Amino acid sequence: MKARLAGTIFNAAKKLPGQTSRLLGIDKMGKGDIAMRFGMDGLYATMGAMNTPGDFGDKLIAGGGDFITSAGAGLVAGAPFQRFGPTAAGVADNIGSVIGWQLGQPAIEGTMRAKDKLMGGEGLSPYERSQIEYEDQFRAQIMQELASAGLLRDESTGMV
Repeated sequence: MKARLAGTIFNAAKKLPGQTSRLLGIDKMGKGDIAMRFGMDGLYATMGAMNTPGDFGDKLIAGGGDFITSAGAGLVAGAPFQRFGPTAAGVADNIGSVIGWQLGQPAIEGTMRAKDKLMGGEGLSPYERSQIEYEDQFRAQIMQELASAGLLRDESTGMV
């Protein structure tokens, strides 16, 4: 009984990629359509990864998350418009990609925070770590300028 159920689940899972491809209209797209629709998502995901502060892991999470959320949402948004032609589907895909990218940002940032926590950090995003580093440098610069101008009070003596 269990083996039969497992076989049924396995057979259904084998058919899933083909059904998903058909449902999203990928099977009806030409190579150029696929390149345009995934290419733009890939380009923007790469730009997002390159502009993300932090280490390679942060950049990988940002770029991969951007691509998955934007490409996935774009395909879902463009699928119903396939019957109106590739232009209508492409426009809907672009709109869906932007919406998916926006909706995916909290999950991507949460993943980067979890990665920081797992690596022994405070659970901060790379943007928060970058901001703290900038504030520390700015504070040190102000203190140095005040000290060189003679305006910094020495707390131990109470003298200027």
